Amino acid sequence: MKKFSFFAGLVGMLASVLSTPVSAVEPFGSNWSFCNDCSILDGKFTVGADWLYWQIDNCNSDFAVRSSLGTFGRGHVKRPRSDYNSGFRVRLGYELPCDCWEAGITYTNIPSDSRRVRDRARSGSSIITLEDTFGLPFDVDGLRAKWERDLSYLDLDFARNFCVGECFTFRPHIGPRFFWFDHKVRLRADVAALSAVEARARIKDKLNGYGVQGGFWGDWKVGAGLSVVGHVGGSVLYTRFRKHVRSGASESSLSSSGSNSAAAIAGFDLRDRFWCAVPSFDYFLGLQYADCFCDMSVTARIGWEQHIWLDANQIFLSRNGNISTQGLTLGLDVVF
Repeated sequence: MKKFSFFAGLVGMLASVLSTPVSAVEPFGSNWSFCNDCSILDGKFTVGADWLYWQIDNCNSDFAVRSSLGTFGRGHVKRPRSDYNSGFRVRLGYELPCDCWEAGITYTNIPSDSRRVRDRARSGSSIITLEDTFGLPFDVDGLRAKWERDLSYLDLDFARNFCVGECFTFRPHIGPRFFWFDHKVRLRADVAALSAVEARARIKDKLNGYGVQGGFWGDWKVGAGLSVVGHVGGSVLYTRFRKHVRSGASESSLSSSGSNSAAAIAGFDLRDRFWCAVPSFDYFLGLQYADCFCDMSVTARIGWEQHIWLDANQIFLSRNGNISTQGLTLGLDVVF
């Protein structure tokens, strides 16, 4: 709700600033070129949306090892497998009259739920060892884990088109970025050594970042309305990390012989907060088709996009990793 209210307020601010009446748009001629739109339009709005079929991947997120018992045992690392899920991106922009400068606002949301991870050790021949962060300092016979992630960010952009010849448009942009990432892990484990039916652990990791983002768009027209488009960019965000780890087991599931070990896990509760700079890198490569209908310009594109947030995966205490989002992007813009 806070993100929605914040987003709605920024949209209202942008709309009030850009409320200057737009001059009448001249009809597009048959030889109209997108490189020359500044000489034709006195000012224009852009409304667009993207469908994102993306995957969120947390690098370096192995959380358990199943090992064979014996002199020359073999091990198998357990880590979450990420599915591709549908997200969205919406934007609103306004290009100032005759100078190609544009101000815009863009909101991106990528919800993702990884597959549930299940595994069980073979009695007498293998054992499962958990990552220390869970606060369960013993081996387990079986586990069930679920990972939940939600990533979103809001960009305020200032950009300008530069034409290099008749067929190539170069578009640098820069502006502030606001970033949110919620990461949750739920774990249930069977612990035969303590005669426990079930032990549980839960990790919450929340990131809130504020900083600057920028990059360059390129548009190379190949003819018949088709273009090869690409983008290279990145950001630097001053980010607050909030971590909460809690684990334990109910008294009814513990035997009297395991009471000493039970005390070590029944009250495990860890909270941590710190600030850290998080850089990111992103790129997009795809195809675009543009055409004109009456007094409107319509642009459709498809391509592959990836964002890499360096050292943003700090859900485990012993190591860090990157957060990567990548997948298919299908978008539509209407200019009027």
